[in-house]
Amino acid sequence: RLRPFLGLGASLLMAHTRPQPAAPDSLGSRVLQVGMEFSGGVGLELGRDFFLSAEARYQNFAADGDPFSGDRQTLTSLFLGMGMRL
Repeated sequence: RLRPFLGLGASLLMAHTRPQPAAPDSLGSRVLQVGMEFSGGVGLELGRDFFLSAEARYQNFAADGDPFSGDRQTLTSLFLGMGMRL
């Protein structure tokens, strides 16, 4: 059986390194950013216990402190995997 899905929601982005106030990067002193996320994908059952899953995700965050700023940064990702029901 084929099961498509779509998603829309809030997404959180956390810096991997400790921010430095004098750093010229877009994060500045912020550690956590909130943005929007769109995702879509499909799941395909291979048998009774196994399935394949494919997903694409698009995330959009403000590059400065204002969430409505025109200066944006985006992240995109693709996922393909195989799963097993427990």
